[in-house]
Amino acid sequence: MHVAVNHTPSGSGGSNPSPRTFQASVAQRQSDSMVRSRSPVQSRPLAHKINKQKIWQQKQKGKLSLKCSAPNARELIIFSRSPEGRTWRKNWSLKSFANGAEDIFPIKKQRNRGCRLIGKPPASKAGTGGSNPSTPAPFGEVFKKKNMANLNDIVKFLDKYLKTNEIEDDSWNGLQVEGKSDIKKIALCVSAGVDVFKKAKKENPDMIIVHHGIFWKKANPSFRGWYKKRVGELLDNGISLYASHLPLDRHPKIGNNARLLDLLGAKIKDPMSEKSGQNIGWIGESRPLSLDKIVGIIEKILNTKCTLLDYGKKEVKRIGVVSGGAPFGVFEAIEKEVDLYITGDPSDLTEIVKDAEINVIFAGHYATETLGVKALGKVLEERFRTKTVFVDSPTGL
Repeated sequence: MHVAVNHTPSGSGGSNPSPRTFQASVAQRQSDSMVRSRSPVQSRPLAHKINKQKIWQQKQKGKLSLKCSAPNARELIIFSRSPEGRTWRKNWSLKSFANGAEDIFPIKKQRNRGCRLIGKPPASKAGTGGSNPSTPAPFGEVFKKKNMANLNDIVKFLDKYLKTNEIEDDSWNGLQVEGKSDIKKIALCVSAGVDVFKKAKKENPDMIIVHHGIFWKKANPSFRGWYKKRVGELLDNGISLYASHLPLDRHPKIGNNARLLDLLGAKIKDPMSEKSGQNIGWIGESRPLSLDKIVGIIEKILNTKCTLLDYGKKEVKRIGVVSGGAPFGVFEAIEKEVDLYITGDPSDLTEIVKDAEINVIFAGHYATETLGVKALGKVLEERFRTKTVFVDSPTGL
């Protein structure tokens, strides 16, 4: 079946409906040869119109939102012409649109010129001479794959979004292992490891993104022994691995430290814990919060047990955060007049913080570094419309 969608423009004097409506009319065909033969039965348009088969179009912020309720719609082809005269074509699978689902794609500055729906031939009624409903559509089964992204596109986006190359790091950040090119699902983990990979494999991911990757600059990169074991687990299953260590710690929106401050209602004010001219941690300021309330929030959301050294103010406003293992960041926190310093790994700083009259919370290395990958997963879902899943594998540290 070939469904032609004709645009019905609104009158110049009337109101502009939103969304605009396209009414679909139906014409029947079975194959190119049948169309050429101009058989009286096969080339004659069907007398009826498919009820409720409409496309809703709404332009919002440079994007075109499409909704189709046609139960037999397969594919939507948008033809547009840019102001410069260049033709633009977009094929979009409507397979999942049958129940009224929506999809969105960018149209930039092009003007919509026309639409065409392609779907299965309608079931014929007895005695009408219509087509056999089991006859395959002449255009075949080639559709744009939905909920799937390209590995290279994801890697390019991550490198730019996380500013991977802007900070010196002991980790080889970026794509560490290349697997299949089509990415339907992404697993997010804190650390790479054989057990973690096996746990993630149960979620059937095509890609794994971790905070602590496989390759480190101070480690022997020889592909043997335990290294071979790790990489082999990925290659055998065609799974790609992307690592982001310090770039994910320091990101001002979805980084581990920024997310922890956000959980406490603190706004970023100053950088801290600089390395090679780039900061890793952040100092934020909030309304006055009691230490008990802060500990309660962290333990509940991060599912961890905090160690509190409360030798400073009972209510704090200025909070410094460096996730993971940075206990000695407390010295910088003292210099920058922080009321509370939060990190992951504990250390015996009791006499130091007592004399400096500052509060310190050790919230766990693993727990403080779950926030970044979780937040990154939401960004990727929105950007690439792929499924993501956080694979929790706590270390107890």
